[in-house]
Amino acid sequence: MIYMPKRTQKQNNQYHAIVSKMRLTKEQKSDLILSFSNGRTSSSADLSREEMQLLINRLNAMQYRHISNSNVRVNFYADDPADKMRKKCLSIVHELGWEMSDGQINWQTFNAWLFKYGYLHKSFNNYTYEELPRLVTQLENLLKSNYERI
Repeated sequence: MIYMPKRTQKQNNQYHAIVSKMRLTKEQKSDLILSFSNGRTSSSADLSREEMQLLINRLNAMQYRHISNSNVRVNFYADDPADKMRKKCLSIVHELGWEMSDGQINWQTFNAWLFKYGYLHKSFNNYTYEELPRLVTQLENLLKSNYERI
């Protein structure tokens, strides 16, 4: 298990100020945190400094869009040009069978693979737009080699 220092009090204050201003529901905040922790937690208290900073940066980039309708499912990658590549990666992960019994991605398996075999040895959310094409190619090659074994 890799040690990840917990978020700072300053980060916690920033996060809560932003989500309060955006009027996010408890469910929306939970979904958001699950997304930025790669499914590890739904509580901001359990986020690492790195995860919390990525989350704060994303919220700031959204320019405090107000989302008050609780029926709206928030996609915090919607304005991100890397979204298509992330979706491609996740599609391949599903095809590889790295899923839990409910069909959700097994983030623990995926991130363990990324830390061990991913070309930059870091978690999925930490790959930048410039780094994602090579990760997509790496996952496509892994999928191809799995099919060749069959």
